[in-house]
Amino acid sequence: MGNDRRTLLLVGMACFMTWINTASVAPDFSKNIDSLSIQPIHTFVLLATLMLVIVLRRRFDRILANPLFVYIVTAVALIGSVAMRSGYLFTELTPFVTLAGAVFSACANACFLVLWGECYALVDDRIGQARATFAAIPCSFVGIILVSVTPSTLSIFLVAALPIGSLICIRHILKTAGPVHPEAPHTEQRLKLSHHSDGKSLLRLLLFIVAFSLPLDYLNTLLGERVSALSRMDWSTTLAVSLLFFAAVVAGEHLCRKRNLTILPIGIALLMTAGLVFYFIFDSATLVITVPTTSGYSLFVAFFYCLLGFSVLRSKRAPFLVFALGNMANILGLVLGWLLGRLVELLLFPLASYIAIAIVYGVLLASFFLQPSKSNMFSEQDDTDKDRGHLLPSFIEETSKMVAIAGREFSLSTREQEILLYLMRGRRLDTIAHEISLSVNTVKTHVEHLYRKIDVHSHEELIIRVEQTAAHDDSSAR
Repeated sequence: MGNDRRTLLLVGMACFMTWINTASVAPDFSKNIDSLSIQPIHTFVLLATLMLVIVLRRRFDRILANPLFVYIVTAVALIGSVAMRSGYLFTELTPFVTLAGAVFSACANACFLVLWGECYALVDDRIGQARATFAAIPCSFVGIILVSVTPSTLSIFLVAALPIGSLICIRHILKTAGPVHPEAPHTEQRLKLSHHSDGKSLLRLLLFIVAFSLPLDYLNTLLGERVSALSRMDWSTTLAVSLLFFAAVVAGEHLCRKRNLTILPIGIALLMTAGLVFYFIFDSATLVITVPTTSGYSLFVAFFYCLLGFSVLRSKRAPFLVFALGNMANILGLVLGWLLGRLVELLLFPLASYIAIAIVYGVLLASFFLQPSKSNMFSEQDDTDKDRGHLLPSFIEETSKMVAIAGREFSLSTREQEILLYLMRGRRLDTIAHEISLSVNTVKTHVEHLYRKIDVHSHEELIIRVEQTAAHDDSSAR
């Protein structure tokens, strides 16, 4: 089950990344409309949709549980892809077609991001998430090259098929989850951990994303002017050579896993710096500029998704909410980096660009101190868990005690108590099935028996009832 999810995550993310780079962000952005008119609209709609998800977070669980949601996202992505790609290729189409495609694509993009949050939560191990994410980047490079060499009309169908393939993978991953949403147990220890650890670590992650993405997006915008000037063949060559740099940094990260050290942030910063240095040395678009820039930013994308995925595993908050907040932080960094670039263009004195670069690297340096986890991407150890490790033994002991009391009070069988203990610890049904070597359907049947015996109708009611029963037992003992 776990390997299937990782494979689906890899394939789905590869399709998704290929799609956003060929349907929403492409070197030949449009032939009949200025890309500067499209990008702000796309960014604004994306940001507004993510904000809507956050506002509706209490209802969004029900929306995600509805199978129609995935089909609606598929239709929106299909419309956006066809409209935008057609706008790139056919100058006789009105600019409205491309603008409409940008709006539809941005809405679908936001929905994709929150759906990936749910999928990353189901791939419940760090190494599995990291391997799937970092493998998806080279696959997306291959996909972008294939789209670039495909004849114009056929490329429209190919780009339209990408979000469909990605959503099929998402649908299959989500189907493996049980109906019980993995809300954290409402014990006193868990609430204490949530307020003091979970909120603080999430805030630190969001600040790190803003601080790290601002300079990278400024440099990417600055150097992107050269990238957009590349011919189709040069762009394919850039992607192919960038794979070597990407693979080298990932291999270095993998070699450092035994010492649990990460070199990714430094590697990303060095690659972007190399692109910046060559930008000032060479006047034309050359591989020495575009290759380090492309590979550095691709590493950042993989690093970004891994950080969000790791945060989902540690946080009690809904996975879609963590991904929505994380992507909003990334967009904020992008917008600030873009504004800084436009400000430099408006300033007339020659030192403006050097001052901006100094600011950018100051923010980049500060981001290293905000880095939420300095653990290796491919290591099972996570240094962010050290601060809360002393809480876990007491939490486990208290949970076991409450389950034992509930077992006596409601005449639960040994198997039902075992499953109840997993539920109290926030495990998903498929995880429980794997741990105790049962089928998911059998576990669902046991959960139904638990609901009937304890007289509850939801997971949250079950947790509260068990806690109340244990509290009443303690007060009676006194």
